[in-house]
Order: sequence, then C-alpha cells, then structure tokens
Amino acid sequence: NSYPPAAGHADFHIPFIQNDGSPAPEGLVYVTETDFGEVQFVIYSRKLSPLNAETVVHAKAVETESGHVSFFPFPVTETHCVPCSLDKILLGRTDALIVSSDIVDPLLNQPQYKAIHRAFYKAYPVRALVPASADSGATRRYLAEGVKRLKETGELWSITRHQAAYADWQP
Repeated sequence: NSYPPAAGHADFHIPFIQNDGSPAPEGLVYVTETDFGEVQFVIYSRKLSPLNAETVVHAKAVETESGHVSFFPFPVTETHCVPCSLDKILLGRTDALIVSSDIVDPLLNQPQYKAIHRAFYKAYPVRALVPASADSGATRRYLAEGVKRLKETGELWSITRHQAAYADWQP
C-alpha cells in the first residue's frame, strides 16, 4: 500500500514535482535545501500541426498524466495511458500531450511515432516532501546528507533521472 506523508503513515515523499513554487500540500513542507534536479515537461503534438509553449494554450484538447492537471493555466484532461494519448494525437483526436520527457521520449524510437513533434514546455523542480511536524528538521538534515553522499558518488542522478537539461530533437 502507498500511504501519503500528510496522513502520518510515511516519513517523506521523494520525488515530488513542485508546481511553480506552489505551497506544499497541507501538513507537509518541501525540502528546498537539497537539489533533486528538474523534470523537463515536453509538448508532444503532430508534426503536421506542431504546438509550442506559446501556441498550446489555444489548443482544444490537451492531455497530461494524472496528478499534473493543476500545473497548467489552461484546460487539460488526465490520461492514464500515454501510448493511447500518442495514438490519439496521430489520429487528430487530441491536439497535444504534455508530460515529463523521460516518459515519452523512449517511445519515440518506435516507427509508429515518427509523426510526433516535441517542444519544450517547462522545467519543474523536483523536491522531497516531509511532514510539517516538530521533527521535520531532523528528517530534512538526514535527506540533505544522504543526497550529498549520493551526488558525490554519482548515484543520485541514476536514481532520480532528473539531471539532464532539455535536449531539442525530433523523432
């Protein structure tokens, strides 16, 4: 079972994508002293009708993964099937999919997705969430020290996969 930290059943939540400096969920605080990297969100649309960060706001049908709907200042719907969303883009039933590049980019090597266009949307910081309790300071120090050690050995980036900057390429 997965227990949310705010319910007091877990010590922390890592990784957690922070939405534009928005406050942490009630009962939790972000660990901002430690850099867990950034997540590159990318707009996936049809090459025949490519969208970018400026034009996607005018699209009629945009999808994103569950839990990320609040990241966008324009209407989006949730998808629970990324390959299905890519197929809908190719069929013209959806204008775009905006998700983390590490979710879709590996799929773009498949021949059926050669007509997909990629464009950078935004980079979001990756944080840890800890309960906003009296002992959160100790947890924060523990995480900071652990992350420091993982960075020194190079293991952090292989765990989180959130080190790379956006790379502009097309399938």
